[in-house]
Amino acid sequence: MNIEEIKKSVEYIKSKKLDSKRAIEYLQNVPLTSDEKNVVYFYCFPRPLADYGLPPRIQEYRRPRGVGSNGDECEVAFVLEACKTEQYGRFMKHLMHAFGNPENVHPVAGTEIDTCCICGKDMLEFDIYTAQGRNDPHALSYGSSDSSSNICLDCLGRLIEAMEIIEELDPSFLNWTKRYQEALKNINPI
Repeated sequence: MNIEEIKKSVEYIKSKKLDSKRAIEYLQNVPLTSDEKNVVYFYCFPRPLADYGLPPRIQEYRRPRGVGSNGDECEVAFVLEACKTEQYGRFMKHLMHAFGNPENVHPVAGTEIDTCCICGKDMLEFDIYTAQGRNDPHALSYGSSDSSSNICLDCLGRLIEAMEIIEELDPSFLNWTKRYQEALKNINPI
């Protein structure tokens, strides 16, 4: 993904205070892929999400495509969009903090069937996964030592990609002290 061009487009839309219609017109003329344009649009104009509203949105998108396609930038756009909503913003921050460090991520031990907290897909805990002789890491449930939520491998990848983008677009999203530091830079001494 061309993060620099995405950032330029987001900054332009925000600085010019474009409404959604004018933003679409602007995006038609920028050198971004359609998925990158979706990232910009969903980030700038997030659709509201109800409680547990993200999994059905992703499932609806996946239905004709199937699950497990690596590097699906439109799903990254859904994750970024969720970050900007009132209902999901704090939860997405939590997931990014919990799953952003690979040292904290591990297969979940046990014999239960879990549900991915982002897409709602059923996943197998490690003991049942190995007992069934599975060899597909996409069927395995992943957890973090910093969270009680479980995530599938596909959504873990989308979450990491979304983290990289959001750290460019809004560094203070995951670290509130950066917002404070940025505000201090803009204060003129008397």
